[in-house]
Amino acid sequence: MSKTVKTIITHSELQTIKDCPQKHEYRYKIGWIGKTVGISTLFGSAIHDALEQFYLKNGIDEALKAVGTVFSRFFITNHDLPEWKLNEYLEAETLAVQVIRNYAEHYRDNDFEIAFDPISHRPMVEIEGLVPVYTPNGRASKLFLFAFKLDLVVVINDELWIVDHKTRADINDSIAERLVIDQQMRAYAWAASVYFGIPIAGVIYNIIRKKTPGEVKINKNGTVSIQKCDMRQEDYIDALERQDEYLCGLTPEERKEKKLACGLDFDAYAPEIKRLKDVRFFDRFQQRYNLDDLKSAQQEIYQASLMLHHCHYPYKNDAACDHWGGCQYRSLCMGLNPQAQERFTLADRKHTELDMQFIHPPRGRGFVIEEEGPEVMGMDGILDAVNA
Repeated sequence: MSKTVKTIITHSELQTIKDCPQKHEYRYKIGWIGKTVGISTLFGSAIHDALEQFYLKNGIDEALKAVGTVFSRFFITNHDLPEWKLNEYLEAETLAVQVIRNYAEHYRDNDFEIAFDPISHRPMVEIEGLVPVYTPNGRASKLFLFAFKLDLVVVINDELWIVDHKTRADINDSIAERLVIDQQMRAYAWAASVYFGIPIAGVIYNIIRKKTPGEVKINKNGTVSIQKCDMRQEDYIDALERQDEYLCGLTPEERKEKKLACGLDFDAYAPEIKRLKDVRFFDRFQQRYNLDDLKSAQQEIYQASLMLHHCHYPYKNDAACDHWGGCQYRSLCMGLNPQAQERFTLADRKHTELDMQFIHPPRGRGFVIEEEGPEVMGMDGILDAVNA
């Protein structure tokens, strides 16, 4: 009897089947991916590749070179972009370079201690793993293996933490709430614990804002403009103090010419100083996961894999058409554009984000999750419950 070959699945694939089986059909069964990568996606890829070099200690020059490589490859395969679109991508490349420079400066003296894989002894930077999908009774699935890729694993107080880089348009404390229930991060913490055979304490969101600090505008009379300008609070205060010193150094005649009684009115800038206290360009949010969180992740992966296995008809979930800015396959589903299929190409492999190199056997195993079966209520019980 021939041995069953297990199918490799990822969180991205499981999330896709949960969102919309038809989308899963297009992406993972047929293998269609968009010919043109969106600016946000390309920007994120460039930042990830740059941070890989940064944490491998290859220096800021190699990190910046990684940004250029990502965009150069894109420009080679998309040489026919209209000029206005090309300029948007060039601006994104310039911004990515500035963001990485600022990141390296921001975390120059306060950064992570990189963990090392106990088997391969490789630094855990952009590291991949492969573990069985486990049933609730702790048995390995006969059908599926779960693959994952971690941005970074670090050591904090003798504990291992997964770090996930995320680029965002803004940073606020609501991100911490997202991390508490992030299925992907809990799945990665569970899978990494099984793969390395070492407990994972939790996950850290390493948030990188897709913006660089602005510069204050100086009015013609030498005062600082009141208009809002996102920048570091300390830099804003420093700019105010420098301008105040400059204005106070003017002669009475010069101040009269500029219609100034003295230096800056700091009370007028108080609201902006207060606002800038919460303006962040980088931040990190930390979430510890307990045993129940990891067990829950194991069950979620198993349940989603069952859905994948039993989905024989790729139905359309119209409730998901507008998720994440709109589904890229929407035009195919609607059938209104005969040329819609031309915007896609066939992927060279199912999981394009994975390399599957340096994979070793898991050192741990999944949980045996004991649960009481659901209580079956008879008709008498149902009537009693209704009439209670």
